[in-house]
Amino acid sequence: AWQMKLHVLCKLGRWEEALKTAEASAERLPDDASLRELREWVKQQVRRTAEDHTLMLRDGRRLGYIDIGDPNGAVILGCHGTPGSRLDFAQEDALLRSLGVRLIAPDRPGYGLSDFTRHSYLSWVDDAVELMDSLGIERFAVLGVSGGGPYAAAVAYQIPDRVLRLGLCSSGTPLNTLRAWVHLHWLSWPSHIIARCVPYPLLKRMDDSIAPRLRSDPETYYRLLMRFRVHWGEKTRLSKAPIAPATLDAFAEGYRQGGAGPAWDTHLGVRAWGFASRHLSVETYLWHGSKDILASPAMARVLARAIPNCHATIYPDEGHLVFYQHASEILTTLAGAQASTSSGTPAPTSAAASGAEAV
Repeated sequence: AWQMKLHVLCKLGRWEEALKTAEASAERLPDDASLRELREWVKQQVRRTAEDHTLMLRDGRRLGYIDIGDPNGAVILGCHGTPGSRLDFAQEDALLRSLGVRLIAPDRPGYGLSDFTRHSYLSWVDDAVELMDSLGIERFAVLGVSGGGPYAAAVAYQIPDRVLRLGLCSSGTPLNTLRAWVHLHWLSWPSHIIARCVPYPLLKRMDDSIAPRLRSDPETYYRLLMRFRVHWGEKTRLSKAPIAPATLDAFAEGYRQGGAGPAWDTHLGVRAWGFASRHLSVETYLWHGSKDILASPAMARVLARAIPNCHATIYPDEGHLVFYQHASEILTTLAGAQASTSSGTPAPTSAAASGAEAV
């Protein structure tokens, strides 16, 4: 009964009432493990529990990040989407703890708490290395979601001796060939052409004009973004579902400093990566939705075939939100490399969902 009430309150978007109910249920039934897990989930939907951290980089810039999950678990470096921030992963804290996974997610330059600088995918790796060194972490897996995919791939390319596995989820692909542009979904053409043709200063001015309004009314802009960036099945679900306060907090955080970070990512996202995907030597896992509007499924298949030792899963009738629908499978797969390294036993691999296409 407690669980049913909590689920109904969340479906109705009555988040504060759901949180009070979750606390009450934990007091009445302190030994019920499922209720405790549900309470933690509700808490993470209502307000952020992840603690912010900052690191002063050698060049004087500030880098913001979160360090969540199991402190003693297998380590994953998380690269957020575009736009996005470290908070893209904050609501997965309870799941990470249950899986025995520690996830470190930094803000890229110009997002959240990280100072802006013009950078390339490859030059950003220096920030990631400095962060992991500061935490005393030598080897780790790396995950890139959406616009974070090229950054994750760059880490695996630059320091393959430290990266145990690379995960690319709904990842962008290099847009340096006519073939790549032809395979773009027609709804993505206008934004990609603007990003390709408009100089960065003007892109920044456009995003700067959006930032204050987005931060004051994140729900309107979040729904607008989803309307044009997800396929019809996801759109139907999202249009009816209430949006958790923590989700809106994470969405607005990407524009904390204005439009510099998102605009620079937009500028980079329609260009070559700066390295060839065929030169990636790290074991790679790719997850993609066959109905993805924002990141081309056809080019995801091309990317999977180009990367040596790549295990790809294409989910039928799913769009751009694959990570949030398959987070447990994805995180377990990436963490499995560390388990196999320490035990000497074969690492678990991603279990393809029913009907999923393996490339």
